[in-house]
This record gives sequence, structure tokens and C-alpha cells, in this order.
Amino acid sequence: MGYQDLLRELATEHSIATGYTAYGGHYLGVPDDTLIKILHCMGVDLGLNDYSVDDLAAIDFDGADYDKRPSEETLQAALQRRHDQEFSRPLPRCIVTTDTESQAFNVHVRDGKPVDQLFIT
Repeated sequence: MGYQDLLRELATEHSIATGYTAYGGHYLGVPDDTLIKILHCMGVDLGLNDYSVDDLAAIDFDGADYDKRPSEETLQAALQRRHDQEFSRPLPRCIVTTDTESQAFNVHVRDGKPVDQLFIT
């Protein structure tokens, strides 16, 4: 998996859109620079803790400051932390659905404990 794939997967895991459909119907991807800054501001550890938000705003990760970008290893570690964090939660953070459709989701219980059917209204 390449750098952009890792960054986009990490952003998606944090519910950050990695692109959008512009007026006229064509797809535009969000620049890596923007994704890195949003993830940092959301508290994701990307090894950028030495930078204040103001300092970070002045950095151009896609241009002159390319060498200051988080490494692939840092992105992979952040992604693994996110997966571990989500797996250790008993229930998902949020589920959005309508009253006309059912929604399945994972429930994590202690090893060996049964899970009965759960209905949430």
C-alpha cells in the first residue's frame, strides 16, 4: 500500500472525506496536505506535535515542505492504533440509519461471554 492509499485509509477511518464531486460532476480528491492537517487537528498522532496549529497552517506538505510529511511507518502506526481503538470498543461510536431499514453492527464482548440479540430504538 502506498503513501496516498495509507493516508486516505487513515482519513476514512476517522470519517474524513477524501474527495468530493464538484459542480459539473467531476470528482476532486482532497490534497494530502489538507488531510494531514485535518488529522493532526483531530488529535491523530502523526509525529507533528512540535508544531502549533498556526505553524502547521504555514507548512506546505505537498510542496516546499514535502520532507516534513509523516512517514509511511507513522501513517501505518496511526492506522493500527485506530483499528485497535475501534476493536476495543464494545459498541460503535455512532450508527446512522432510518426507521425503514435495519443496520447490522459489531458488538465486542469479553472472551467467552455470549451475545444475545440486541434491539436499539
